[in-house]
Amino acid sequence: MSILKRPELCAEELDVFLAIVTWVDAQRADRLPVAPRLLRLVRFQLIPPDVLAREVQAIDWLFNNHECMEPVWEAYKYVFLNATSSHNYNKFKDLVNIALEFSIVVWLSVDYTGAL
Repeated sequence: MSILKRPELCAEELDVFLAIVTWVDAQRADRLPVAPRLLRLVRFQLIPPDVLAREVQAIDWLFNNHECMEPVWEAYKYVFLNATSSHNYNKFKDLVNIALEFSIVVWLSVDYTGAL
């Protein structure tokens, strides 16, 4: 984990995210409990929102764990707020579509059995 904290790490944030996903997937049962701490080290706000949406939606276990999903959602909020403050309508419209798509994926992944 310490290597991910180093400022001199020369890697794209998407590559860091995908490396964490690959590492967790290799032994998911054992490594999933550590995933939230690792994901909080990824600077998701540096990943373009369309790329983030496309790559994140492919990770099924991410949506089954609130702690794992939280840093991703924070990145979406960061990008969304920056777009709305810049008065860039096209960027804003694109981000709304991405946010809606992300929300739908999250909603569909929630297990509602036994809940009212």
